Amino acid sequence: MHYELAKDSSFQKVQSRSPFLLTAICTVAAFCSGSEDYQACSQLFQNEVSRKLFATQYDFNDVRALCIGAIWLGDLSATLNGLGTQLDLHRCITKMPHGKKACYERTRLYFLVFLCDHHCSLVHGRPPMTREWKSLKDPRAFLQSPHARAADLGLITQVELWAISRCVFEQFGADVENETVASRIEDIQRLSQSYDQWQHAWRSTLAITSEQREHSLLVFDLYYHSAKLHLYSHIFRGPNHGAGPLDEVYATNPLAGCILDSAVAVVQCTIREGGFGMLQRLPAYFDTVIAFASVCLIRAGLRAQESDVKKRTQYQELLANLATVLQTATDSHPLSGLAKGLEAATYTRPASEDQHMIGQTDGGIGTIDFDFDAFAGDTFDWTLLGSGVDFAYCPDEIVTPILNAQG
Repeated sequence: MHYELAKDSSFQKVQSRSPFLLTAICTVAAFCSGSEDYQACSQLFQNEVSRKLFATQYDFNDVRALCIGAIWLGDLSATLNGLGTQLDLHRCITKMPHGKKACYERTRLYFLVFLCDHHCSLVHGRPPMTREWKSLKDPRAFLQSPHARAADLGLITQVELWAISRCVFEQFGADVENETVASRIEDIQRLSQSYDQWQHAWRSTLAITSEQREHSLLVFDLYYHSAKLHLYSHIFRGPNHGAGPLDEVYATNPLAGCILDSAVAVVQCTIREGGFGMLQRLPAYFDTVIAFASVCLIRAGLRAQESDVKKRTQYQELLANLATVLQTATDSHPLSGLAKGLEAATYTRPASEDQHMIGQTDGGIGTIDFDFDAFAGDTFDWTLLGSGVDFAYCPDEIVTPILNAQG
């Protein structure tokens, strides 16, 4: 994770420094590889986390272990932020660029906590708990330290991205019933431009410096399109906003098509990422994003005008390809459940089957039986596209299992 471990790290060295950190690494490695040892490792890691809640002494390796767990396994950010505060990780942040190695390491770890907190805040629909210090308005100063290394470019890139996403949350909040948000087109456009400027400023730099160039750029693009997907989803907030055929929604809101463009981009990036066999290594945040993008396209395909065969076909083909890619995920991975749902969603029902079933018999998107338990309770709340009557008029047979998964 942003090359937090030293290059000469080994099993023995990490174990001697921090058994807790080693447990976190082994658990995530087992999860990403689909190892049969994952459940045992996970239980051991959870036990270690529980013990840390009542401990009186902590060190930086404890924070590193929790960062690894929070990014890939779940929301540990509350514990993580508590440790960060007790260790005064923010103490040197006003002194950037750092001449002292100790200050450099402390601030770098604070940035990791900042990233983990923001990943988890978006997934779980709560405001970030880490403060955005004034010095974070120029996090690039961190790169001027004589101790900075190439991997820090990716770290600061993420800090700047999540600083923009924080602004989105602060301006619009988490209330999906707030219909006034949808009318704030200028604010949404301004934030969209901020994301565009971020992408323009960093993509070429990472293309030059990244050791795994093509894969790193795919992840970069996935972050970019995911952020814009979340931003544009705000235009469908409100109890009845977006009710009606898609053409009517497009006519009343000039940004309505942007959410579908972002959803398409997320799915395309995911399909390309699958070619590297890296899907299971993506942070847990992307599980939610990919699921939400899929739901957007399913709903859009269901409500696309019958005359718009090209668009409906495009969505179906994308989702079918995504389902194929996600089938490479192991059974214990959340994306495996999504793959099964997408198979049902893209199933083309033969004309000989019951015609009263939901779906198109002429190649349209068919019925769906999603298992979204793994994605419950996120801020991409499935009612973001409207509650009661959603913008895609998604049938109850499709909406009900998704909404029920929220508990």
